[in-house]
Amino acid sequence: MTNNEFPDYAKKIFYNLFQTLSYKYGCTYFSYYVEVYEHQKRLSFTTDRKWTEIFISENLIKDCPLMHVGWNAKKIILDWDTAPITTKQQRNVVGIRSEFGYSHGVSFSNKVFGLMESLGMATDKTNKLFKELILEDTKNISNILKQFSCVSHKVLALNKLTNQYHTAFATMPLTMLANEII
Repeated sequence: MTNNEFPDYAKKIFYNLFQTLSYKYGCTYFSYYVEVYEHQKRLSFTTDRKWTEIFISENLIKDCPLMHVGWNAKKIILDWDTAPITTKQQRNVVGIRSEFGYSHGVSFSNKVFGLMESLGMATDKTNKLFKELILEDTKNISNILKQFSCVSHKVLALNKLTNQYHTAFATMPLTMLANEII
């Protein structure tokens, strides 16, 4: 699957959303991607390229407990602290992520219509209330998920990756998940 970054206008919107999450909840990291299986394409955005490069280049992705849970679920809201850690390699991935300062995260992921969207956000290890703050503020978080989906829809339509998603951004997976958590 080929990975591409979102265009600059989308990154600017995503950084603004990150600033909101940072100010309101103490978010120190987030990563967002959308995959279109039909075209074997992925668009991604992260607030920490170094962590993402290590995660991919050192193949930590294959031993990440968060990825294992996400891959096996059609849709999920995942509290990072509850992801099962069953191997030494998984424990190492969690440790390396923690060394980068990312803990107590929450991920939102949904697969539908040949598309997968995922947004993960985290904080530092001292902000133990982060996930509760995120999950309790469903209206605001739902609106943020919808904004990500809306931007992704526009990018997909502009890139003409697929005609299937041109009708309304409400068909995007995170938007559908956002509607369920209100």
